[in-house]
Amino acid sequence: MPRNSKETKGIQLITFIEPTQISFDLDAFDNFIQSQGVLLIHQRAMRCPIGVQDRNDIRHSADDHQGCSNGFMYHNAGCVTGFFQMNAGGPLMLPEGLLESSSTLLTVPRFYDGTKEPVIIAPFDRFFLKDCEARVVTWDTVEASATGIDRTQYPIVEVEHLVDSRGVSYRQGVDFDVRDGKIAWKTQKQPGYDMKLQRGTIYSIRYRYEAHWYVKQLVHEIRVAQVTDPATFERRLERLPYAVQIQREYVFLESQRTDEGKKPGESRSPASGGTLGPR
Repeated sequence: MPRNSKETKGIQLITFIEPTQISFDLDAFDNFIQSQGVLLIHQRAMRCPIGVQDRNDIRHSADDHQGCSNGFMYHNAGCVTGFFQMNAGGPLMLPEGLLESSSTLLTVPRFYDGTKEPVIIAPFDRFFLKDCEARVVTWDTVEASATGIDRTQYPIVEVEHLVDSRGVSYRQGVDFDVRDGKIAWKTQKQPGYDMKLQRGTIYSIRYRYEAHWYVKQLVHEIRVAQVTDPATFERRLERLPYAVQIQREYVFLESQRTDEGKKPGESRSPASGGTLGPR
């Protein structure tokens, strides 16, 4: 509804403001992010082709190897100082299973620290804290593998406690070592094979691992603004820093498979076994 006009009263002053173009100072924007941020290692993600037999396979069919995790191959892109905000956590119930949600928003400068190489981010990329031991604790249940090498949900940094289904306790450095984030048994004292159940003995483990984040969503991907060149006063479009939503340890805990077989589209890995366990 339009407003009713008001009666003119007193002396009227009319000011004339010259048109003004406002430009972002992109260097100042980058410096602000870096002054409030933390140093991160950015790793680019791409689908791992090792073991894939058909280009339409939705999952990898080979065991995760060095540089590969959860069906993706990772390559170091560089170090960048990013700013965290709006950190939140909590479990989510999804059709795929239980997702331990701990998400936050991350804003990064246009370039990797100390370079003019642009930062380009895509979903499923990964970030680690640099120069900071950000270790978190979790527990897991593992089925001992006949190979003597067992893999947990996340790469292990240090084991706090390990007890098998018979109540036997084991110690790191005495009964087993941690190699490449996995349990490597070194003596005859180990969970081993359960002849009665015809499978590896189950054990519970509480351990520490290095916290990391996966890119869940690009909040600002193509983020541009008009800037003015201070030397020539020419206007041009420039890309601004990325803003992304990141998820800590983007892993689904799926329901166990039955012994009758696998559902279509599932991994060709065995339904059980330490080194080919969940990831």
